[in-house]
Amino acid sequence: MIEVRDLQHVYLQHSPLEAVALRGVSLVIGDGERVGLIGPTGSGKSTLVQTFNGLLRPTQGTVLVNGTDVFAPSTDRRRIRQQIALLFQYPEQQLFEETVARDVAFGPRNLGLSEEEAAGRAREALRAVGLDPDHFSPRSPFTLSGGEMRRVALAGVLAMEPRVLILDEPTAGLDPQGKADFLRLALDLHAHRDLTLIVISHSMDEVAQVAERVIVLDRGRVVMDDATRAVFARAEELERLHLGLPQTAQVLHRLRARGVPVRTDLLTLEETRAELLRVFGG
Repeated sequence: MIEVRDLQHVYLQHSPLEAVALRGVSLVIGDGERVGLIGPTGSGKSTLVQTFNGLLRPTQGTVLVNGTDVFAPSTDRRRIRQQIALLFQYPEQQLFEETVARDVAFGPRNLGLSEEEAAGRAREALRAVGLDPDHFSPRSPFTLSGGEMRRVALAGVLAMEPRVLILDEPTAGLDPQGKADFLRLALDLHAHRDLTLIVISHSMDEVAQVAERVIVLDRGRVVMDDATRAVFARAEELERLHLGLPQTAQVLHRLRARGVPVRTDLLTLEETRAELLRVFGG
């Protein structure tokens, strides 16, 4: 689905404020994958995903989407952005229309769809995020709760019918229940809408919940790229990067450090409970 080759990006190049964000990044993200993208602050995560749909032109390297060079002169990057949707942190701050219906339909209208087609997509997208279109469509987005506003923003992205959904810190600012609900929604969308899902997060618990593969960036380079269990089993390396572990993995690693022979590649509460029962005899 997405392939990047020797990607490099320098902000404010040839100036006193020059900053290198990406250093020779090469990777492939396959159709339908669930990928977590983690790394210390400033490691290049947001820069990298903005090259995927052409929002940011890299200083050097190639970005391919389904074999199409995103930055070739002949490429229609508007169509690329339709395929690869990026939901930024606090997306509800980007709502601006008078009604929910018009806000969600804004993207499809910009694609040239008729008002009827755009409205139909908006209703479908609202249903997909768990909002009744009859109840929410006529309302002002600014009268909704924080969680509802975030779902409306997500619906606006889904109305474009993307094939890739990138969520940048998707639960920032939500309460614990809101975070859990939004992550369940992301997994449900991946399962039922045939999406490739890429999640950027500083929460290792969230990454462990949604990702089957984790890519770790540090200082603009890929330093790990493996199955989620395998990455979180490398506790010492992650600690050196100040990234930490999911809470379940923290418990298991501390037990192992005290000589308890537990597995350290388990991520869910159910797996961890079963392992503790096995080791401590019920």
